[in-house]
Amino acid sequence: MVASIGLLTFIVVILAFNNLKREMNLLNIGLHDRGQSLARFVGAGTRASMLHGMQGAVHTQSLIEQTSDDPDILYIAVIDSHGQIMAHSDSSRVGSKIDRNLNELNQLASKLDWHVVQGSGNNEKIFEVVRSFAPFRKHMDSFSGRSGRLKQRLAITAHGKSSPLLSPHAMEAPSELTAKPETAQDNNMPYDWCNSFITNEGQKGLWGNNYKILIGLDMKEQERVSRQARLHIFSLSVILLLVGLGGWFSLLIAQSYSASQKALKNIKAFADLLVLKLPVGIIATEQGGRIKTFNRAVAKMVEIESEKAVGSYPAEILSPVLASFFDENKPDQEVLEQDIDLVRSNGTSLSVHVSMVPIFDDKGFFAGRVVMVHDLTQLKKLEKEVTKHDRLVALGKMAAGVAHEVRNPLSSIKGFATLLGANFKEGSEGQKASHLLVNEVERLNRSITELLNYSRPLPLQKQKVSVSDIVGDSLRLMSSDAAELAIKIGFRVEDDLPEINADPDRINQVLLNLYLNAFQAMSEGGELVVHVRQVSDGNSVEIRVTDDGCGVDKEILGRLIDPYFTTKTEGTGLGLALAHKIIDEHDGSIKFESVAGEGTTVIVELPIS
Repeated sequence: MVASIGLLTFIVVILAFNNLKREMNLLNIGLHDRGQSLARFVGAGTRASMLHGMQGAVHTQSLIEQTSDDPDILYIAVIDSHGQIMAHSDSSRVGSKIDRNLNELNQLASKLDWHVVQGSGNNEKIFEVVRSFAPFRKHMDSFSGRSGRLKQRLAITAHGKSSPLLSPHAMEAPSELTAKPETAQDNNMPYDWCNSFITNEGQKGLWGNNYKILIGLDMKEQERVSRQARLHIFSLSVILLLVGLGGWFSLLIAQSYSASQKALKNIKAFADLLVLKLPVGIIATEQGGRIKTFNRAVAKMVEIESEKAVGSYPAEILSPVLASFFDENKPDQEVLEQDIDLVRSNGTSLSVHVSMVPIFDDKGFFAGRVVMVHDLTQLKKLEKEVTKHDRLVALGKMAAGVAHEVRNPLSSIKGFATLLGANFKEGSEGQKASHLLVNEVERLNRSITELLNYSRPLPLQKQKVSVSDIVGDSLRLMSSDAAELAIKIGFRVEDDLPEINADPDRINQVLLNLYLNAFQAMSEGGELVVHVRQVSDGNSVEIRVTDDGCGVDKEILGRLIDPYFTTKTEGTGLGLALAHKIIDEHDGSIKFESVAGEGTTVIVELPIS
């Protein structure tokens, strides 16, 4: 509605503005034509007076004064190129300078144009027409063909004396006037400036000084007509706007019923689609207890098709724990938040968050229930991972502090043990005991170094590397150990694998650690298979390290990356923890799949970029 009214108002305003502008243009054209006519009239009068032997300046001044008697004509003035007033409707201003921008007047005169100037009053405006004043134009055929009798008349002044013919110097600079004769000193008029329109004998063209005539016309009548035009246009615009709005509202009323029905259908379709597509499971029942709404999210959770669920009772198709929220004996029961474990038909379990609210109509009668089911399985899994990560971080910080505290005394013990061994004879029991003490200190120091490497973040030296090259080089390093343990190595790699941005030394450290664990799990021989491929989503590369060794029990599979957790008698429990840390620093992931007695698979994913 706002857009339609705005558009209609915009159209009406544009039409009104154009009409008003056209009316103002017509009024301006009328004033401009009148000013041009007055300028031509004054020029014609000057030319006629000079042709009859009169003094042009005197007659032009008299003609301008008589013409200005019309109240609509505020003033008529003739000025020269320097702005000096040669003739004016107010004779007292003759000989003074006009207060105007001469450059602007020259431009207006060249275009026969007009402008509006401010009058003496606060709100008085004057329509001023500017025109070059040259009664005799160059190459005027009607004048150039006259005989010497007419030229002689032009040379006779109003005082009966002959004006001197213009000299060649005056011809080149006609704006310079000769001195006023003594008989002309009593008026404010320069010596007959119209003599500049006379040509010397033998000149083919006629010319004059650069004079301009200014016609000032009163704009009061124009403003009155303009006000009437604005009022008339405004009235028509209001009427047109009201008519347009009336027609628009009539059309709106005529279409309201059809539009409202269509809107209701669209809203219902949108609501159904919204409920169907929501990631939150929604089950709604009607007053009789039958299921009315069963969206895709809850259908996926309970593994029941929506078409089969709609129209059934909840107890017929849902598990007892979920069907209990639709107790017909408790219509006013409301459950805002409750976490339950939803067991599906395939034996898997989901952690869900259930909310149930009863629905009542406008009269307060029970109309059904709505149950919303949120799947929190992934969220709780992420919470466990975050908690575990925080625990590992805290453990790493504590281990780093302990390692620093232990390393210093170890250095002292090693020094004293070395000094003590030097006091015993070669091969004596005391010397053997001191050597054993030094070796144990060094072994403990190596464990502390591994602990510090795990707890202390080291900068990665990332570069573009080929995963297949890194895996191939690492397997070659382990080939001799595999031969001694009767372990076969299988290596499969897909073609056209993209390069990844990683630290090759740190990735190689992870792979060697995985190979070593696999070798230790296959103490009686076996097969190690390494498979490198690009993940289906195209964003990462996967390295699968599979052995057929002793495997790992399901209960301890989730603890393999915990620091100091190990199933080996001589292990430190930091190898897989450090491997997990390196892969995590590469924004990758490491997963373990194992069956006790059948083998273990370690899956490492590294991002391509």
